[in-house]
Amino acid sequence: MLHNALAYAGAGSTVTLRTGCTAQQPWLEVEDDGPGIASGDRDAVFERFRRGRGAGGQGSGLGLSIVRDIARAHGGTVTLSAGASGRGLRVRLGLAASR
Repeated sequence: MLHNALAYAGAGSTVTLRTGCTAQQPWLEVEDDGPGIASGDRDAVFERFRRGRGAGGQGSGLGLSIVRDIARAHGGTVTLSAGASGRGLRVRLGLAASR
């Protein structure tokens, strides 16, 4: 997630990494203020070999698919949303809380 933000947000973009915990689960979040992924494309980028429209750089389109599969295998979730002020992308990985 962090690698993708650094690779695709673009020169001069800001990338922020956050962690936290709700009562239900700990989470890791990566947010950037780059071009983001259009809301209509967000579900599609979880499919293998799919990349957001206009995605520059190198890549095979497997990153978010792998992140989602690993999260699900451990009872976690991955969500995509717009970054702050509707700009960029926010990716949140929620992990299953251990007891």
